[in-house]
Amino acid sequence: MSQPPTVGECEGCGSRFNVGPWQPNRSYRCGKCRGALRPVSGEVPVRPAAARAASEPDLELAPAGTDLSSPGPAARRPAPPRPAGPEARGDQAAVGRLGRIDLLRELGRGGMGIVYLGREAELRRTVAVKVLLAGDDEKLRQRFLREAQMVSKLRHPNIVAVHEFGEHDGKAFFSMDFIEGGSLEARIRDRSLDVRGLMQIVATVARALDYAHRQGLVHRDVKPQNILVAPDGTPYLTDFGLARDVESNTRLTMSGAVMGTPSYMSPEQAMGGAGLDFRTDIYSLGAVLYEGLTGAPPFDGRDLISLLAAIVNDDPPAPSGRVPGIPADVETICLKALQKQPDRRYPSGAAMAEDIERWMRGEAIAARRSGPIERAATWLRRRPALAAGGAAGVAALLVLGIVMRNSAESRRRLIDEQAGREAAAARRLKAIEDEAERTRAQATARVRELEALLAKAATPEDADRIRRELAALQGGEDGWEGLSRTIAALVAPPAFDFAAAIAALEGWTPGTADGVAKKSARLTALREA
Repeated sequence: MSQPPTVGECEGCGSRFNVGPWQPNRSYRCGKCRGALRPVSGEVPVRPAAARAASEPDLELAPAGTDLSSPGPAARRPAPPRPAGPEARGDQAAVGRLGRIDLLRELGRGGMGIVYLGREAELRRTVAVKVLLAGDDEKLRQRFLREAQMVSKLRHPNIVAVHEFGEHDGKAFFSMDFIEGGSLEARIRDRSLDVRGLMQIVATVARALDYAHRQGLVHRDVKPQNILVAPDGTPYLTDFGLARDVESNTRLTMSGAVMGTPSYMSPEQAMGGAGLDFRTDIYSLGAVLYEGLTGAPPFDGRDLISLLAAIVNDDPPAPSGRVPGIPADVETICLKALQKQPDRRYPSGAAMAEDIERWMRGEAIAARRSGPIERAATWLRRRPALAAGGAAGVAALLVLGIVMRNSAESRRRLIDEQAGREAAAARRLKAIEDEAERTRAQATARVRELEALLAKAATPEDADRIRRELAALQGGEDGWEGLSRTIAALVAPPAFDFAAAIAALEGWTPGTADGVAKKSARLTALREA
């Protein structure tokens, strides 16, 4: 005959626990205040788990014990007899033993399974135990065990390690490290992280993801709830590949071909793509960083369809637009991870971690923001119908641009040619002016010489000859006729060199009033022409 269960009463708060057969060589502590338990006689009825969860905090219970009462005198009142049936047992069917693991209490549950706090008595080790709910679904059971086997090969200081997996009494389960503390989601919610602390966590998780990717595993469900943070701030990544078919009860729930938690899905994951690779995890980690910076995920639509459409088609708002003061480089790193095109994200988790570490050291980061042309090209790639509809308009603009360019080139060419002609005419004019100046100087010198000779003329014949030469130099008939022939030649076709003709005329110095009148009239005519 089995020994009846012993009731342990807390010496501190008076709570009572049904601890089963009392073992003298084992210590028992209260799951509420951690006080020592002492054995007392009698039994206390088991209350359903739902009633306990509604009225009492979720605290660790004593080993192999079940919390049966509230503190105070009410816990010591005699209890009515325990009725039979599953309703009276509450969660006793779930809390029990799996192999060599004692299940102590439930930690949480989702669409695929329940996670318990457990203890391996032989190893004196506290573990978390995940138990598959749908034990009769053979396909789901095989996937659960296969993925548990794959994750059990991962050995990284920031990945929750899987210790044991298998089946017990038809229930598939696996055990893993129990991380005290809480999830990153709780840290984000209570705003207990500064930007530097958040970036350190993200960099550490990025390196853990890089390790898993190199082992051939893709997480597919990176989110704040799957990042556990120990009391000392060390992050641990959990649920590798196991949550991809789980219906999330946060923000939106879903199941089917699109696997993961919608708010953190990459565009290719939101479209239900089968060929997902490690870059989908880079995007999801960028979404985690975005939420840590702003308090909200990049996209949080009113319903699933609008959310998925926004993930695929829209760019996330800049984090600094939601929370002013975010460092520019931190925002650049975040938006780099959230690029729509996988090949525009960080090429690996290690690359993302290295960029974060550069920022933490005060160095220049490698990521660069997309320019307006790149953003426009990305926008058109995501809207092929609009891009195709505007192709004709773009082609017309290109043709118009080519015509305008050719017209502008023609105008520039004509302007350049005209400028060349004007420069050549200016050079010719300068040469004529220089030559006229030299001629004028020579004529002046000759006039002075002739005047000196005239004063010394020995005979009337010599004096007459000298006077005729002086008259020619000073604008006599012979000088004017020669100049007139020169001017006529300059302005005649095909030269039409009026500038040279005017320069030649201006360089002639008449010696008589008649010569001055002729020069003035001819200059007026040339300038009008």
